[in-house]
Amino acid sequence: MALETWNGRTASQTDADSPLDTTLMDGLRKDFDHLKQVLYGSTDPNFHTPIWGHNHDGTNSKLVMLASQTAGDYMFVENAAERVISSAPYVKAKETKVSVSGTFRIKFNIHGSGGWVYGQIYRNGVAVGTEQSTISSTYVTYSEDIGGWTAGDLVQVYAKGDVSIQNFNIYTAAPPIGGGLYNY
Repeated sequence: MALETWNGRTASQTDADSPLDTTLMDGLRKDFDHLKQVLYGSTDPNFHTPIWGHNHDGTNSKLVMLASQTAGDYMFVENAAERVISSAPYVKAKETKVSVSGTFRIKFNIHGSGGWVYGQIYRNGVAVGTEQSTISSTYVTYSEDIGGWTAGDLVQVYAKGDVSIQNFNIYTAAPPIGGGLYNY
């Protein structure tokens, strides 16, 4: 699909006394399509739209849930800070709470300081990823596409050994508009 062009408005079309006409409404529709294509790569109404039934109680708005995500190469949540762990059993090294559902590409870097070190992706305290290991003293990047995430889940990486871990990042197939609530 070709990218819609942005349609400017004339002063007479935006004057408060101007009537709504077909030209103005068609131009506005095309502008919305243009924004959807630029921001999301699609004009599909089910792509990055609020769940139907979103409403307000007069004071507060219910949380707008975004469409389910798929794994890709757009950074959704960045958690770059380095953490150093020294533990024989697995311990939680980093986590991020997500506000969208779907499949994510999850990456992290680990290295050791003499001996084997291990890292593994968890969901809400339960292992869901493949155990990754290295004996390298320089950072090694691991990446996994893991599905079944639900809004509110904790995406975590656990580690064991004398391990340094950084760049615990989450990626999706579409540019993000929000979703990571907090990291550490």
